[in-house]
Amino acid sequence: MLTSRSGQDIREGLVNFDEILQEADGIILARGNLRIDLPPDKVFLFQKAAVYKCNMAGKPAVVTRVVDSMTDNLRPTRAEATDVANVVLDGADAILLGAETMWGLYPIETIYIVGKICVEVNCQVQAYHAGAFCCYPTP
Repeated sequence: MLTSRSGQDIREGLVNFDEILQEADGIILARGNLRIDLPPDKVFLFQKAAVYKCNMAGKPAVVTRVVDSMTDNLRPTRAEATDVANVVLDGADAILLGAETMWGLYPIETIYIVGKICVEVNCQVQAYHAGAFCCYPTP
């Protein structure tokens, strides 16, 4: 529903998100498509709200298009690395890699780096809840 290439389908998905969530087994947030009908300064708001609503409904939220630059580059941009961390902090259940691993130049490195960021975020969250929060990366 939100992954269709039709602008009309995306608009309907945005407007009817709560109803779609009630009927769906889970949601894939195709962020590349979200930017078609949302201004850039609103995409993150919708993403955060959608992930939160999925969490509250007990349904998985999968987010796509977080490291697009890794299709052609060995490393993500700083913004993309931060975006991966924020997706995890927001409570997304999965990050779906597409072009980066299907036909990208560095598929193994992409998986490794995204996984490493996710592990680091989870370690820091656990440390924070244990009262040992550290803003320095774990080895």
